[in-house]
Amino acid sequence: MKRSIYIILFCLTFGHSFAQIIELGGEIGYGSTYLHENIVFKEFFGPNAITDLGSGFHIAFNPKKTIIFINSGIIYILKGDNNYSFNNIRVPLGIKIEPGRKAKFIVGGGIYLNYLFLPEGDVNIEFKKTKRDFQIGGYFDSGFKYQLLENWNLFFLVQVNYDLSTLYMEENPHHDGSRSNSAIRSYDLSLRLGFSYLIPIKNESK
Repeated sequence: MKRSIYIILFCLTFGHSFAQIIELGGEIGYGSTYLHENIVFKEFFGPNAITDLGSGFHIAFNPKKTIIFINSGIIYILKGDNNYSFNNIRVPLGIKIEPGRKAKFIVGGGIYLNYLFLPEGDVNIEFKKTKRDFQIGGYFDSGFKYQLLENWNLFFLVQVNYDLSTLYMEENPHHDGSRSNSAIRSYDLSLRLGFSYLIPIKNESK
């Protein structure tokens, strides 16, 4: 948790030093997650997928009034089904491009640090023994933003998240009696709805 706070403080300090606009906002998300060795898109809609719910806030910096925003935030994510659930705190750091004026198309991506805490329910023994509390991953998203008022915006995004580091190790028995281990990661597909408020930063001249 301390790492997440340090990242946000760094972004606030670094971003304010060059930003022309700071964007603050909140968001909620809904989607599906599955645990596997590799990302397979159809698994998001398969029987092994579990529900992914998220909410949090984001902050973005727009240098020199370009279409590029540098963004971060803190997101709480609950993944699970009727048998078990995982509680997560995620801190993304990425770049998004927003061409347009009142109506904008958004495309972006970046990396994230995920902190897995308080797994609940009927999780398997291998998960309990080998799970890692922190994961590093990547993401990309795409969607639309619409300006409701002068500085208020509403946005809708489709986002894919994928762990780059291992969540836990799974043991695989073979017919010849041997065993091998698979590095299991988490993959998410979610729809995100949120709002943002733009704060212009005035450069003071001497």
